Amino acid sequence: MAKNQAPAKTPTVAIARVLRELGFKQGTDFRIKGEYRNGYRVGTYVNLYGADVRESVSRFANTIENRVAESGFTFSVSVRYFDGTPWPTVANYGDRVRDEAPAVTEPAALVVDHTTDTVSVMDGVDAVAMAVAPQPTVQRSGRMVVRDPEPMLSMSGQRAEAKRRGLVPDADPYDGLSQKRIGSLTWACVAAGLEWFFQNTPEERRYTLRYYRGRADVEGWYLSDNAGGFSFAGRSLTAAALVVEDIYLNDRKAAQQDPHGVAIAAVAAAWPAGTKASGRDSYGGLHFGTVREASVGAVVKHRHPNYGRVYVVLELDGDESRVIGLPWIRVFADTLTRA
Repeated sequence: MAKNQAPAKTPTVAIARVLRELGFKQGTDFRIKGEYRNGYRVGTYVNLYGADVRESVSRFANTIENRVAESGFTFSVSVRYFDGTPWPTVANYGDRVRDEAPAVTEPAALVVDHTTDTVSVMDGVDAVAMAVAPQPTVQRSGRMVVRDPEPMLSMSGQRAEAKRRGLVPDADPYDGLSQKRIGSLTWACVAAGLEWFFQNTPEERRYTLRYYRGRADVEGWYLSDNAGGFSFAGRSLTAAALVVEDIYLNDRKAAQQDPHGVAIAAVAAAWPAGTKASGRDSYGGLHFGTVREASVGAVVKHRHPNYGRVYVVLELDGDESRVIGLPWIRVFADTLTRA
């Protein structure tokens, strides 16, 4: 603790003072926030801005905890890893989590054959000695900032580049919408400010927050479960968005550990038993029927052309069942439409 400095009287002052002493700038690198539930403040947390800041806080995690403890307050610095990138959270409530840092491995060298314009990977080769053009090593993962790439194209820049190269980019659901950065996620506004959503990439799940009052038990922001239900997330948009950020990070981690299980669960929730639907089989044939109970699975055989795709079993309509001689058939979830 610095000399000639009055002791911290609140947890906000204590944690802010320690972070400033370590060289972080308040308002630029971090901000102190309060967590409120049912109108009562239950704790204090720190918003961290920028990949460099998060990496530094992860490195100084024990130092931060110890210095705050010297001032008479307790803060935990949890560190989790996603795609090898540390993601710390600083708060004086909740559980303390410390993931084991992933092992650092030397990347294989990319070797460019200019005679055929092909790229191959060579293990155990000194990449510095290879005459290859510089490649970007860090990129932005959708709208979740994991590192600040250099150089980096904006979303509109990526689309322009894709168009220049003759590629058709995915439609951007954020186009034309007001956007706001909360924590590490970028949210888009719809419904006159009463609904916001986050979607990392067009292929991933959309997390939707809606504001309810009057007909809701607790006035505030509710998270859609994509099946028609909602759960309370926070009284303010910021508090709710930070709750969703934690949910999103846990979903990402679960998907990395068990991608098939997560995909199967998502399809099962979106297509419950009894739903009338149509979809295509592995030969492209279109079928109509009703989703069977406990009928969702995934192709897990490696090297299979449909590896990783999730399927749903349809109980076929009577006429089609008689024609093809089967009571049911598997169709792929990414081809399903409601009948």
